[in-house]
Amino acid sequence: MACEWLEKAYEERDNHMTDLETDPCFENLRTVPRFIQLVQRVGLFPKAMTRKQNPPSIAVLPFTNIGGDPKTEYLSDGVADQIINSLSQVRRQDLKVRPFTSVARYKGKEFDSKAFGRELNVQMLVKGTVRQQGEDITVSVAVIDVHEDNQLWGHSYTDKLGAILSLQDQIAHDIAVNLRLQLTSEEEKRLTKRYTSDTDAYLLYRKGRHAWIIRTETRLKQSINYFNQAIEKDPDYALAYAGLADSYSSLGYWGGLSPKVAFPKAREAVERALALDKSLAEAHTSLGYIKLHYDWDWPAAEAAFQRAIEADPKLASAYHWYSHALIVMGRAEESLAASKRALEFDPLERNITMHLAHHYYYFRDHDLAIAHLRSVLELEPAFLYAHGLLAMALLARGGRDASDVQKSKYAEAVAEAQAAAIGQDRPAMVAILGYAYGMAGNKREAQKILDQLTDLSKRRYVSPYDLAIVHVGLGDKDRAIKELRRAYEERSPHLVLLKAEPVFDSLRSDPRFAQVLRDMKLLR
Repeated sequence: MACEWLEKAYEERDNHMTDLETDPCFENLRTVPRFIQLVQRVGLFPKAMTRKQNPPSIAVLPFTNIGGDPKTEYLSDGVADQIINSLSQVRRQDLKVRPFTSVARYKGKEFDSKAFGRELNVQMLVKGTVRQQGEDITVSVAVIDVHEDNQLWGHSYTDKLGAILSLQDQIAHDIAVNLRLQLTSEEEKRLTKRYTSDTDAYLLYRKGRHAWIIRTETRLKQSINYFNQAIEKDPDYALAYAGLADSYSSLGYWGGLSPKVAFPKAREAVERALALDKSLAEAHTSLGYIKLHYDWDWPAAEAAFQRAIEADPKLASAYHWYSHALIVMGRAEESLAASKRALEFDPLERNITMHLAHHYYYFRDHDLAIAHLRSVLELEPAFLYAHGLLAMALLARGGRDASDVQKSKYAEAVAEAQAAAIGQDRPAMVAILGYAYGMAGNKREAQKILDQLTDLSKRRYVSPYDLAIVHVGLGDKDRAIKELRRAYEERSPHLVLLKAEPVFDSLRSDPRFAQVLRDMKLLR
């Protein structure tokens, strides 16, 4: 009620409005978004939100799911992710909003504003809780000043689950107001842009993204089911089509489906997404991924990633995959620059953090790759893919040598490969272990891995590329090249790095290997 009277006073140009920020009578209104907006309209700045830097840097932490029901975990993650996406629509180069992939590691951890702020390199943190009781939802939000370790603003919102879209819009808007972002009319529109007005479709999309993050075969197939259900609810839901494309691409890459089944489905979905919204950066990134890993059309892949970056200059995944494309094209300096840009926008996402090691590994700087991977594993000891790449880098640095030092390196590489393959449903990780055994001279164990992968291929898709890696470890060059030719016929996505991959250095003088490279337009 007080705000209504104050707004009327503003409209009447009451000269007492200039005392609005200093008058102690309004102390209990200072964190109310409506009051803060009014202060700004008068041309003043809320005392509580005055910052040394403007605009600020901010990270929205995963919201706590009150009640702990795993079935509603997607919702608490989804609310935080959507707020991040909304704030990211403010496209000023000096505004930093950390993506969900960087903050996800803090899920379930005891809140420590100074430590989290330091690690994320931000001024402010947003934390919150989500409680769902039947059809009612309550979201509590707080903005924390990292340096002062105090709450600058907080609010609790209660509504029906069916109103989740408008509720998220309101929260993002209130945070923007409290951060004094002074949005343009265009930024206001982007801040509350919706890709669907159907709440059921949105919730199904959030379930799909929640499942997709894990990227196991089972979870990816679950995500496809959720995205398809979202599309059934809203056939014009561009983001759901982009999510569907990502799920099929991931299945094609990791072997859950054969590439010739998965990638055409991914292409169909992403083309529909772009037909609905040509400005969707995520869809351009997905298209670039398909052009790179399945079409083997390097110029088209580069163009798609560039369009994604143009549409969203802060989209870390676009820079990340663009860096991969530049590795394939042999453009080392540009690849490194793109990788560093990805890290700038998403410094704690583990795949992006690890990508620098990819760059060093493929351009034969194995010492740097090993050092970087060890630093990654210090932060994330259970990161299986990093263990696998470390095994490969150790073996690439070594070569075949019977010295005690080299035997020690083999032992370390085998240990890392074993860590990567434990409990894996990804044949690529198992193949690395077979390769490591073979390089270390343990032919018996390497053959066991080869037999295991051959048997597995009778029940699910196993890329011939993975078999080729094990054959190289066993020293069987003829079989390795035959499997690479078969991988070419099956359009294995891993084949795009054939020219750069150190594993195949022993095959490079063979004309059959060179022919595969020429067929892929990787060699003239």
